[in-house]
Amino acid sequence: MKRFLLFLILVMQFFICTAESWTYIGDGYWIDPFWVDKDNQPLNGIVRVEESNSRPNVYKVILREDWQVIIHCENQKVYMEQYSLPNANGDIITIIQLCEENGWYLTDKYGNKNYLYGYFSDNIVYIQGDYFIYYVNDNIEGRKFVDSNRSLQLTIPDHGDASLQSGIYFGITAFNYMPQFMPIQLIDGSNKIEYQQFVNSQEMDDYTYLYYSVDKAIETLKSNTYPRDLNSVAIITFTDGNDDGSLEKAPDPSWTDTEYQSYISNKIKNTSVLNKKLEAYSIGLKGEDIGDYNYELFKSNLLALASEPSKASEVNNMSEVEYNLNKIIDQLQESWQNKKVQVKINMRGTGDRIRFTLDKTRSEMNNNPENSNLWIEGVFSRDDLSLNDIVYHGFTSTSGQKVTAEQVSVGDKTKYQFTFENLRDESGELLKTGEINFWHKNTSTTAWQPHSEFGGDSDVKTETEYSSAAVMLVMDCSSSLGETDFTKLKNVVNSVIERLADKKSGVGLVTIDDDDAPVEYYNLNGIRVENPSNGIYIQRKGNKIKKILIR
Repeated sequence: MKRFLLFLILVMQFFICTAESWTYIGDGYWIDPFWVDKDNQPLNGIVRVEESNSRPNVYKVILREDWQVIIHCENQKVYMEQYSLPNANGDIITIIQLCEENGWYLTDKYGNKNYLYGYFSDNIVYIQGDYFIYYVNDNIEGRKFVDSNRSLQLTIPDHGDASLQSGIYFGITAFNYMPQFMPIQLIDGSNKIEYQQFVNSQEMDDYTYLYYSVDKAIETLKSNTYPRDLNSVAIITFTDGNDDGSLEKAPDPSWTDTEYQSYISNKIKNTSVLNKKLEAYSIGLKGEDIGDYNYELFKSNLLALASEPSKASEVNNMSEVEYNLNKIIDQLQESWQNKKVQVKINMRGTGDRIRFTLDKTRSEMNNNPENSNLWIEGVFSRDDLSLNDIVYHGFTSTSGQKVTAEQVSVGDKTKYQFTFENLRDESGELLKTGEINFWHKNTSTTAWQPHSEFGGDSDVKTETEYSSAAVMLVMDCSSSLGETDFTKLKNVVNSVIERLADKKSGVGLVTIDDDDAPVEYYNLNGIRVENPSNGIYIQRKGNKIKKILIR
C-alpha cells in the first residue's frame, strides 16, 4: 500500500510539473551518471529536448515515454528536478540532486549547508554523479549517495537566444577576390544606411572567388546567433561568371573546380541553422567572360548554388535580376509569417479522440465533422495533458504529432489550451480558416459528439504573426559585369535593403529609378517576354510596375 501511495504521489508530482506547455527544440545527447546498459557502459544516446514556454532555459528531456526529467539552467544554477523510475524488479528508484530547489543539501563538518549545482558550457549541461542521492520505494531513511565518478552530460540543441529581438537578420558577402562581409544583424530603419554604405563602397576587380565566398557565407550564417523564433534561413547568390581563383582556398589542395563545386552543393543541401534547413537561391547573369566554351559550367554553377533546381535562375539583364531577387524576397516573406490557431477545451479522458474542424459551420457539415475539409485530430492523454498521434487533414503544421496543452484560467474556471503553429495549405500558402468547431468521441462510443458551447473569443484564437529570419546575400563584384550593370546592381541591392528594413510594409516589387526605360513584359515566373500573347503579365516601365491582362 505504501508503495502504491508513493507511486501515486510521484505521478501527481510529474503531472503538476508537466502541466505547462513545452516546445520541441531538437534532439540532444544524453550521458547518464547512474544507469548503465547491459554491457555495464553508461547509458547514452539521442534524446528529445523541449523548452518550457513560460520558463526560458528550463528543459524537459524525454529519454523514453516513462522517463522524462526536467533540467534547469537559469541564473547559473544548473540542476535536475527530482524524478522517479521503476527498475527491472518493479521497485521505484527516486533520484534527487542535493540543491536548495529540491530541498536537500550536504552538511560539512562545521554544520554548514552546501548546495551542489552543475554548470552549463558550450551548450552542454554537466552535473557530477555524486551530487545525487537515491532511495528505493518509500525508504527515504535508507537513502544513499550515487556512487559514480561520472557526470551527467546533456547536449542542448542550439535553439537561439531568448534575449534577442525578433526580425530579419541580414548580412552581405561581397566578393571578387577575398570576400568582404557586412555582418549579419537585425536590419531596420536605424542601420540600413550602414548596409547601403557597404554596398556603395564595393569596387570591381578581375577575380571571381565564387565557391570560396559562398563557403564563407554559409559558415557566417551558421556561426551567428539568432532569436528563438527563427523560422527560415536563406542564402541568395548573384553571379555573372564562373569561379576564378577559389582553388587557392579549397579545403583540399588537390581539388578541381568541379570537386569544389560539388563540395559547395553538398554543403548547401546539408546545412541547417537552429534546425531550419538552408534555402539557397542563385541568380546568374552572363558576364563578358561567359561564352559557348564555358556556358555549361556557368549553368551547373547556378544549380550547385541552389538548394533545388527551381531556386536557380538565369537572367538576361539587370531588370530581370531585380525582378527575380524581389520574387525571392516575396517567397521568403511567406515563410516569415506564422498562422497560429489556439483552442481551449475542458478536461477530457485519456483515450478520447478529439477533432477540431477549421472550415465550416456545424450546419454546413450537417453536424458531422467527416464533412469538413480541414481538421486536426488526435488522442488525448491526461498523463501530460497532450494530444497525440495528430493528423492534419488538408493542410500542414510544424507543431508535429504531439502537442501538450497549457493550463489556463478563463474567469474562475480552468481550461486546457492547445496551440498549433505555422498552418499552411497544400500549396504552401498561409491557411485560410473559417469557423472552428470542437468534437470528441470517447472509448465507449463511435459517434462524434459536438460541443455547441465551444467557440467565440474565449475558446478560439487565430492570428498571423511575423517570426524571425536570416538572409545572406552573396554579391559578385567581378569586373566582367561592366560598369553600367555594376552600378545598377548596387541600386538593386540598396532597394532590397530598403525593403528588408521594413519587412511588413515592404511587400511588392522594388524598382530601379530609370524613367527612360522602355516598356518590358514578364510572365508570372519572372521571365522576360519579348512579344506577349494573350494572358496575364507583369508590365514594367521605368519605376512603374503593374499586373495586366492581354487579350
